[in-house]
Amino acid sequence: MISLILVVFLMMFLPHPIIGQISHDASSFDIGINAGYSMISGYYAGELRDGPLISLSAMTPFSHMLHGFFNIAYASHELSGSDGSQLYSVSFNMGPCFRASFFSGFGLYAAPFARLEYLYLKAQKLDREENTVKPGFGGGIGIFYAMGPAIRINAGCDYSQIWLSDIPFRSVSVHAGIAYNIFHLPTEDKIRANRVEEKLTEYSKADALYSEGIKYFEQGNVFSAKEKFIEAIRLNRKHLESQSYLEKISEIEKDYRLGMEQIEKKNFFAAIPPLERAAKSMKQAREELNKTRMLLAPQISDLTKRAVRAYEMNDYKTCIELMTKAKLIDPKNKSASIYLPRAKQRLEAKEKLK
Repeated sequence: MISLILVVFLMMFLPHPIIGQISHDASSFDIGINAGYSMISGYYAGELRDGPLISLSAMTPFSHMLHGFFNIAYASHELSGSDGSQLYSVSFNMGPCFRASFFSGFGLYAAPFARLEYLYLKAQKLDREENTVKPGFGGGIGIFYAMGPAIRINAGCDYSQIWLSDIPFRSVSVHAGIAYNIFHLPTEDKIRANRVEEKLTEYSKADALYSEGIKYFEQGNVFSAKEKFIEAIRLNRKHLESQSYLEKISEIEKDYRLGMEQIEKKNFFAAIPPLERAAKSMKQAREELNKTRMLLAPQISDLTKRAVRAYEMNDYKTCIELMTKAKLIDPKNKSASIYLPRAKQRLEAKEKLK
């Protein structure tokens, strides 16, 4: 009993980095079987021989470290010097079980318990039978190894004591066995619940990816945003917000490709309008647009001078063409802002007079 008290004390008060809490499932219910050897100690040790033991047990968790257990144990002991005479024992044991894991599934347990023991004595030579039921107590310590979430093997040592004719009847047993969590079997409800939980998790991840995509989109990083929206739809095919943004990005990419194709063909003025549309949301398009305008910037002075001469000569079509190019290069160009609307009005009036 001193060993039992010491083990419980260590499990409860040692720091968690040394002995960590073992995880548990609130719906778990372990059923186990143990076999071993029962040895009588004390006053009756000389009268009874050691014998086999087998037990059935059930255990359910109350918290990470605290479990409740119940078991039924059977043992038999032959009377010394009397062939064929046996003492049979059936005990009912119940109490708390403290369990803690160390590493890689290995752990330690300690279990004090209350005991109710039925004893049946059959004396072969005397042809006598005696039986009695006695209360008692006991405790056990041992180790276990969790082989996954459903199976656990264990080995331990128990001490128990009852009183016969006011004399302590003590026994010590060593045993080993296996336990199985009967609620671990996946039922249809559990499978369905797991699927629902997985879907909810996927939908939650899809929303998170969508939010990341929005941030990238607002920063002008369209390609990274597109990846996030595609991943969100992979997790949730009905993610309408991501689908809507992918449609927008498709148009933006289309304008960007068109602009880049015109640049490759050296059609710089033709490249500006699609790049300008894409640049509203796309950082790469803005960079290419700025490069193109800087490349064409030296032409502004010549374009505006030629446009003004064309205006003064009533060649409004040429003026509109030249000022449009100047405005493509510099949208805030003052000359284009003045002469372009005037030339359009004059051309329109001229066309009406025909």
